[in-house]
Amino acid sequence: MGSFPGDYTGDWLFDASDFPVWRKLDGTPQGYRDWAFRYGDIVCGDCGGGPTPDMSGRSGTPEPGAGLLLVVGLLLCFFFRRGR
Repeated sequence: MGSFPGDYTGDWLFDASDFPVWRKLDGTPQGYRDWAFRYGDIVCGDCGGGPTPDMSGRSGTPEPGAGLLLVVGLLLCFFFRRGR
């Protein structure tokens, strides 16, 4: 078991790789809650065991190409509907 509740692989990541280890070694509802509560977190050793400040690459800002993809998709929908 890892050094933090829910980190069953000991890699300081709360991800899908912890689930099969929990199922094999622990299997308790409390162990599952510990893992599920922190799923997606990365533990920061310098932060006193708290999650790292957005080191996982997740952000609310869309990629620049996503806007172009949306516009092209809407134009294609408009032209295909108009052609019928």
